Amino acid sequence: MKHHGKIKIKHAVKVLKVSRSGFYEYMHRRPSKQQVEREILSEKIKAVFHEHKGRYGAVRITKVLHNTGIMTNTKRVGTDALDGTLCQGKPL
Repeated sequence: MKHHGKIKIKHAVKVLKVSRSGFYEYMHRRPSKQQVEREILSEKIKAVFHEHKGRYGAVRITKVLHNTGIMTNTKRVGTDALDGTLCQGKPL
């Protein structure tokens, strides 16, 4: 949590209009299966990107992933690459 220890929980739950128990449940929730899969895919995309010294874009990375048996689409790879960490092109 970004502001952990800086904002009192009592005030935060009041501002967010959530129950205190709901807040704590959210904070201690395990990541979903989809979140875990997204993180694994993101790491693989970064590995391919760096393996090819930043020369591969979304289309080529997708082809490499397909060749290794990971089925994903170019749009998803592009979205992950453009999150700011792997962007090759001009800033948007």
